[in-house]
Amino acid sequence: MTAPAQTIINFGLLAKPSIYTHTLDEDIREFIHTFENEAIANDWDEATKLKKIRIAFKGIALKIFDENIKDDSQNSTVKTWTGMKNKILDVYKKNPAMLRERMKKDHKRVN
Repeated sequence: MTAPAQTIINFGLLAKPSIYTHTLDEDIREFIHTFENEAIANDWDEATKLKKIRIAFKGIALKIFDENIKDDSQNSTVKTWTGMKNKILDVYKKNPAMLRERMKKDHKRVN
């Protein structure tokens, strides 16, 4: 007797990527950790993580990314996932007061 045929179902993404908006209750380190776990679940390689990270930032976080990280893409350290991750963490680590102030200003403009 032969084993029954198995149906293969393509579920697409196994883990829907998180979004980071830089609110006061969000932690960039937790976001990066979650993003890396989602990348593992979705079987993303280094190049895919580099492509997907920008779309994970929204609102103020996207502005911060564009102003501080995207423009530095010619720098060889951000051509790898490790370089990109370190650059993101470095921007948030070096400038917490500036980033909080920026967030308050942008929030006031919306309200």
